[in-house]
Amino acid sequence: VASVTGQYLAGGYKYEPAPEQEPSVRIYDAATGELAASFSHVPPVLSVAFSPDSKFLAAANMMGEMRVYDLTAKKQVASWRTDDFTSWGITKSHHYIGGIFALVFTPDGKGLIAAGMGPMTDPMAGNGKQRWQRFAWQESPPKKIAEIGDSDGGNGLMETLSFHPSNKYLLMAGRLAQGTWNSAFFDTETGKLLHSMDSKIRVTDATFSADGSQLLLAGAVGQQKKKDGIYPEAGRIKIYKCAI
Repeated sequence: VASVTGQYLAGGYKYEPAPEQEPSVRIYDAATGELAASFSHVPPVLSVAFSPDSKFLAAANMMGEMRVYDLTAKKQVASWRTDDFTSWGITKSHHYIGGIFALVFTPDGKGLIAAGMGPMTDPMAGNGKQRWQRFAWQESPPKKIAEIGDSDGGNGLMETLSFHPSNKYLLMAGRLAQGTWNSAFFDTETGKLLHSMDSKIRVTDATFSADGSQLLLAGAVGQQKKKDGIYPEAGRIKIYKCAI
């Protein structure tokens, strides 16, 4: 089991994140709960993913910094950065916000896909472009090889990625700010948008059933009004049938 953590504290007059005070990436033995390994990163670290063969672990942070660790050798083997997921606010307050909220390795393990949203002038608005980018992480240096088409998405924070068990397509989902969808399916090979929908919730996690026949979305609706002095439960799980 992998976990990531970290608090954004300004490390200097440019508001760059301060160094971590403890390892930001940790691996635990699922059977015993014992700490198996820990790795350094720059907090706050927002996302983590195992490679399909479980030999590598990737983690990414608010500043768009991605690192890949070899779990056998217990060392870092790749590190690079993209500025396309991070905002510097000049409206209301000055600070960084955003980052890479979801990671997933491609089925062959050679690619790494990151999701979040594009930069915004007003980081409190949450209306950056819905975004994913694909990287060839084993190259030296790692390089971006694909990303969502300019006309394929609207605005909003994307928070989860999941491959269908057939490996034919990838789901990206999150929160809709402006546009028509907050959950969309992309062809694994071409990155082409195949289908999209508005699930009417903020999707924070998604997974497919083992046979690929169902899609499960977990998330929440907006703040509800009190009923009989109590706020209604906001959490939601939605299940969809998959045609392919």
